Amino acid sequence: VLLPVWCAVGRRLRQLQQALESQEGRNAELHYETAKLFARLVGRQHRDALRLTANMVERAGKLNPDDAAYATELAHERLMLGDSVGAMECFRVASRLNPASTEALHGMVRCQ
Repeated sequence: VLLPVWCAVGRRLRQLQQALESQEGRNAELHYETAKLFARLVGRQHRDALRLTANMVERAGKLNPDDAAYATELAHERLMLGDSVGAMECFRVASRLNPASTEALHGMVRCQ
């Protein structure tokens, strides 16, 4: 019963991602905030949507590679996707970018 709803979510999120890219392609913060919001809304229930939000966070990280928050968010999303190895690498990057980040340290512990 929920399958059509999740299909619509994925379709709309893909449209949003395309609009962000075309209209705000250089706005790292907008990509990050949008991805974070939708990742929390869909949780682990919609892997396709999580892949899209992870792509948005990756885009933000490419636009601003010195921001530890982007690496930390990507790590969280990879954990939600079941990729603990990828999450650990992102948490390590976040920790290098911001050695005082307790969130990155806690994330590394969760990955082990």
